[in-house]
Amino acid sequence: MKIVCIDLSSPYRSLIKKHFPNAKIVADRFHVIRLINHYCLKTYQLIDENIKYHRGLLAALRTNPENLSDKRLVKRDEYLNTQPAINAIYQFKQRLHQLLMKKECTAKRCQKLIPIFLGFIKQ
Repeated sequence: MKIVCIDLSSPYRSLIKKHFPNAKIVADRFHVIRLINHYCLKTYQLIDENIKYHRGLLAALRTNPENLSDKRLVKRDEYLNTQPAINAIYQFKQRLHQLLMKKECTAKRCQKLIPIFLGFIKQ
């Protein structure tokens, strides 16, 4: 069986299906994480319309916490404490991101991670 790793665009998917009809199509991790971030940011804006005027805060919510300064972490946490719905989505996104960033997993390890991933989604 052939596996093709692509981004999530429809034209690529159509191209692969046309030229490699028996191939298994897998989305690459970078584009999955990017799509998750995109939809989380859109959801934040639905919950708090004013967040779009706080570019620094949006950047902090998009950025890996390990790459944030202490000052930005404090501002992010202060905001999340005032927005429980956004905080819940943000925490979900962070757990999912950590799961997707696991590299070089064996098939056995991946089988153990799948129920964790599905549990995140179910929550």
